Amino acid sequence: MIKAITAEEAEKTEVHSLFGKLETSESGLSTSEAEQRQSQLGFNEISEKDTSPVVEFLRYFWGPIPWMIEVAAILSLLVRHWADFTIIVVYRHFRMETQRHQVFLNRVKGLINPLAAH
Repeated sequence: MIKAITAEEAEKTEVHSLFGKLETSESGLSTSEAEQRQSQLGFNEISEKDTSPVVEFLRYFWGPIPWMIEVAAILSLLVRHWADFTIIVVYRHFRMETQRHQVFLNRVKGLINPLAAH
């Protein structure tokens, strides 16, 4: 059975000794060896965690820059600078929408990339 190694261990190990630890060579694995390892160890993949839409929404408000923008909006509201408050709120809304669209595009790319490999 092959002993699992971490990425840090792999980076520190010389290539030829790494081949020995992973029981392979520069030419790679044969089809039967690859199938055997796949049945023993499973697919070489990172599982994707689904997060709730509420958690994703709340992430837009977490961090130093969103906090600064929110404080500016609150201060503008308190001193009744309606134009500044409106600009900040509109900016924040469009920024959230842009981030939401970017998350969507990243998910679509994630779906397309595996399909392109086949």
